[in-house]
Amino acid sequence: MSTTIKLPSLGESVESARIVAIQVAVGDEVGAEDPVFEVETDKATLDVPAEEAGRVAEILVAVGDDVEVGQDVLVLESAEDSESGGDDEQGEADEADEQDGVGDPAAERGSGEDEDERDSEERSRETRAEAGEERHETEEQAEDDDADRSASAKGDDGPSEQQSTKSERGDQVENETEAAPAADSDGESAEATAKGDAGKRSKARREAGAGDAAAPPHVRRMARELGVDLAEVAAEDAVRVTEADLFAHVRARLERSAPRGAQAGSTLPDFEEWGPVERQPIDGVRRVTGEKVLESWRRIPQVTHFDSARVGDLQDFRRRHEADDGPVSLTAVIAKVVAEVLRQFPRANASFDEDALEIVLRRSIHLGIAVDTERGLLVPVLHDVQDLGIREIAARLSELVASAHSGDLSPDQLAGGSFTLSNVGMLGGSHFTPIVPWPQVAILGLGRVEPQVVRDAAGEFVEAAVLPLSLSYDHRVLDGGDAARFCRRVAEALEDPMSLWMSG
Repeated sequence: MSTTIKLPSLGESVESARIVAIQVAVGDEVGAEDPVFEVETDKATLDVPAEEAGRVAEILVAVGDDVEVGQDVLVLESAEDSESGGDDEQGEADEADEQDGVGDPAAERGSGEDEDERDSEERSRETRAEAGEERHETEEQAEDDDADRSASAKGDDGPSEQQSTKSERGDQVENETEAAPAADSDGESAEATAKGDAGKRSKARREAGAGDAAAPPHVRRMARELGVDLAEVAAEDAVRVTEADLFAHVRARLERSAPRGAQAGSTLPDFEEWGPVERQPIDGVRRVTGEKVLESWRRIPQVTHFDSARVGDLQDFRRRHEADDGPVSLTAVIAKVVAEVLRQFPRANASFDEDALEIVLRRSIHLGIAVDTERGLLVPVLHDVQDLGIREIAARLSELVASAHSGDLSPDQLAGGSFTLSNVGMLGGSHFTPIVPWPQVAILGLGRVEPQVVRDAAGEFVEAAVLPLSLSYDHRVLDGGDAARFCRRVAEALEDPMSLWMSG
């Protein structure tokens, strides 16, 4: 018996992966849970194991293939099948010898009966197919009759014009198909004219009383699956909606909702006129990052609030403890401080449900930590930070960053974030405007700690180590005042950590 190995589910929102290595060959014996493929998703590189032991009978993919979750990738033959292969081949040879010789009458009769049986089945299938076509034609004819009666009752010009319209429909579709390439080349003016004509046809159909538009059953089914109200579709003949009408309506709706840069016609100029160029494909992490950033930018009305914190005392405190217990990064300390502040500002640790128009408050705090890698931007997640101490946060953070750079992050380590930290301080820069990653509602950007001249509590000018803070947030969930108070609370806690716990 053979077993087909499929690409398993690789985590939340992962729909496909690329084959980067094949670790077996046809004929190899593998054990259960032995790795057979190495795949790369937009987030990590993972091994795909064999589900059971057996011999590799067939490899269905190649290195570089993009494979969807659930797609067949390998065929395994069980050990019993491999051992019995010789016996099966001998049995097949014996059967072949018998067939080559003079067959006995019983076998010949059996063969004739089989042929009669097959002929009977084919005739039965043909009969069923013809009956199905007749039913389909009958349903469409019945709908045509209903449309005729409805139009007649509304005071239309009479049956003769209805029949004439139907008889000319085929010619109209054929002419429109031939004219389509020319229409495409006319540009935006032709498209606007076509949309105007479609709107007039739709209006005419509504005025004719076609509130429940006439359409063949398969078009009605497609409309239900696509969530389209047929009464809104502009039919070419102003009475009956065709499949082409439905597709044109959906296409126009998608074009209206797409960003301008994504619409047809936004092609780049030919840069080779000014010198040689090189094209580099965008795939893997960079491709998915671009898609997610665009989605977040389109879905979230974002604003960024700037503030800063004096962290000289915190840096001294951190260095003293590093000497005794090992390194603790500034990011680890800030992660703990932000987790405590999020408990005081629960709306910053939330998501916005656009369908229900509700704010979903998340009681656990899972911090995404943006990591700059050679493959692109990755955001592993520190889960349940509210329950961790600074030392434990530092250790887990170090492991996540190392796994991000080596490509060993698991899907679970990249899922579930409720708030994100993006620290560009080690690269330089001060304030910036990070993009809120949907479905979160806020992200805190950290710049480089720089010495600046500031006023102290007594009003004297002093030098202080200043950390820039940049909070981008979803304005549907947080107001400007909320963002200002949140950033100020983070700054106060970094300047005087005891104030955070004293205020409870």
